[in-house]
Amino acid sequence: MSFGYKLAYLPCSPDSLTHFSDSTLERPFAPFESKVHEIKEYVAKWLQIQSL
Repeated sequence: MSFGYKLAYLPCSPDSLTHFSDSTLERPFAPFESKVHEIKEYVAKWLQIQSL
């Protein structure tokens, strides 16, 4: 049975698993930080309206 997936072997050294470039972890967190910023602005506006 074949699912059409092919696995590629990418040689790596132990150092490549423990050392990341500076942007490796920034990229996945950028959308979350953006959404948290939107929520923060929304809550601030909601609290402002509630205080009226």
